[in-house]
Amino acid sequence: MRRYQRRGKVERTFAWLHSYRRTVTRFERSIQRFDGFVSLACAFIALNKLL
Repeated sequence: MRRYQRRGKVERTFAWLHSYRRTVTRFERSIQRFDGFVSLACAFIALNKLL
């Protein structure tokens, strides 16, 4: 039961990440740059949720 409760949070997070184009399709060749864009998108999402 707990697994399904957490699943909704994970799916919601991925849906929020898909609103940023660079995280949907991996345009970057280096994993460090792609990871940076994912981190930046997460920071924007957190900032928007706080405001």
